[in-house]
Amino acid sequence: MLKACQLKIILKKTKPPVWKRCIVPVGITFSQLAVILEEVMEEEPSDRYEYEFYQAKIHLREWREGAEPLTKWNYDYMCSSDTFIDGLLGREDWFTFRRNDGVDLRVEIEKRLDEERPCPCVLKQNGTPQNGAWTDAEALNRRLEERLTVTWGKADHSGYEKLRSRLEQGNTGLKGAAQPVDRQGRYRKSANTIIKDFSESLQSALAEKILGELRDLCKAKAGEEESRDPSFEEFFSDWSLKELQEMAADLKLPGYRALKKAGLIQAIREELLKPEVMESRLLLLSDAEAAAFERALKKENGYYPAPDELEDLDRLYQLAYLIIYEDEYVQVLPEVARVYEKINTPEYQKRRREAFWMYHCLLFVGLLYAAAPERIVRRMLKNCLGYPVAREAFPEIFDLVPQELNPCVRREGRVIHKETLPDDLYRDIERTQGEIEFYIPSPEEVLDYTENGYPTGDPQYESLRSFLTGQLGVGEETADGLIPAIWNRISMGGQLSDVMELLEDAGIIFPSEQVWKESVPLIMDLSNHTRMLVGRGWTPMEMLERMPAQQGGKLPTIVPMSTMAADMLRESADELNSLGFEVDPDYGADEIPMVYMPRGTSGSMEAGSRKVYPNDPCPCGSGKKYKKCCGRNR
Repeated sequence: MLKACQLKIILKKTKPPVWKRCIVPVGITFSQLAVILEEVMEEEPSDRYEYEFYQAKIHLREWREGAEPLTKWNYDYMCSSDTFIDGLLGREDWFTFRRNDGVDLRVEIEKRLDEERPCPCVLKQNGTPQNGAWTDAEALNRRLEERLTVTWGKADHSGYEKLRSRLEQGNTGLKGAAQPVDRQGRYRKSANTIIKDFSESLQSALAEKILGELRDLCKAKAGEEESRDPSFEEFFSDWSLKELQEMAADLKLPGYRALKKAGLIQAIREELLKPEVMESRLLLLSDAEAAAFERALKKENGYYPAPDELEDLDRLYQLAYLIIYEDEYVQVLPEVARVYEKINTPEYQKRRREAFWMYHCLLFVGLLYAAAPERIVRRMLKNCLGYPVAREAFPEIFDLVPQELNPCVRREGRVIHKETLPDDLYRDIERTQGEIEFYIPSPEEVLDYTENGYPTGDPQYESLRSFLTGQLGVGEETADGLIPAIWNRISMGGQLSDVMELLEDAGIIFPSEQVWKESVPLIMDLSNHTRMLVGRGWTPMEMLERMPAQQGGKLPTIVPMSTMAADMLRESADELNSLGFEVDPDYGADEIPMVYMPRGTSGSMEAGSRKVYPNDPCPCGSGKKYKKCCGRNR
């Protein structure tokens, strides 16, 4: 069990390095740790400090009422007095402690100790700070013991100023928590965390949906060839009791668990043939599916449809209203035909079209908005239906989508994706999106995104498919599953490294460094032309063109995170400058000394340097990114 930590505290920008090694107890808050760090490093008190955990993307500061806690889009905020050091120091390797007066410390967690150390103590100090010599370690440790010995019991969530006030008044010692539990009330998620959480919830929902479809598909293809002209009884005869019970539950049949197989089949048949039930179950058919069904109805003895038409009939098979034999011969049950003839009116077809497009517009809301005013969804519906939907008619059409299939809810004039309701996640996403207008898709886009999971017709995604199936040798079926996942990751704010992680998880190996290099500009171009949740459906390139100038008339400066990105920025600098953007291709790069042999192994060595960016492979050869390896020390 963690009881204390050994820290190496380094004054940044000192050569040779100036540092101290010390022990600090745990069970204290980051406000209390700030006091300890100042005492150990012999700095004047200041509550204007900040902790930065670079790998975890977390900032900790004192809570200031009325001040915006989030200062970077990709860093969460945690209140120093609410948060105990145990969690972060127990899993992170280092952090930065900086103050607005220029004090800048890199703190490395060297050891995690399981023995109790009630007071901080200095083990070693190296070098001399600019403001003069340090106090002798023995004398400093006596002072630390007198002023900052920790006694554990009830948690003390006092802020920095209150802690300092007690010390000045002679109330020495710190109160640690015997059972440290962070307070979450002032925790603020960054835009990056909000998008990531939403992405993970959608990925989970998508995975469950795909598994369900695979189970249905396996059931559809299983079994031996049946006879022609079947009945409901024959159609369901090879279904297990469990499968029948699942369908009965879906139909909400009362008392179905008490029925045996024959009785259950009869109850399901009677329910499926109720006009109101058939009407409800067929409401989400597309125009193409409805047209294919009506053609099948005219073939009383069945027929062999064309491959595209067979695909349009699959949903009807899953709904148990027609038969698809193993040889792809199709036949509608005669009883079904008679009931459908009763419900098939112009009014019904209008409701079906409205329900179908409402359902797909709501799916689109979940993919690229998270939440949207009803007026935006009505604009989408107008595009898809070809006629406007009145405000008072909207709730009725919304309710046509079965509740168990509806991905959204209506609240306060908005349509909100259900996955974003817990903890009001949708409000956080809306704050991240800001005042960006909503991108309104065409009907073709709505169907493409909601049925295929990505824009199949976009040239960037066509290039991705060609690259996957060509240079990487990925099969078509694997690509079909991988491309929607890549789109989802990018649309939720994922970076190049996230796409590479997806490929790695899928077991895809780059055959050469050259192929890897070819993939980088392809994925960067893909990212720039992908519709984003944070942009309410706009692509980054579209958002750049729409972005207002900053104060003083300037647009943001674009910076790279890798050598490849820097090269691409240099190549496109003129184009970006013409749009009003400044480009800084050297931002964030470290100069690394290198030794070259320009005339080969027989020539002399020459000293030089090269730029290394955070996302570049580390020059040490570890295989890790520079920012996660040697770059962590800079």
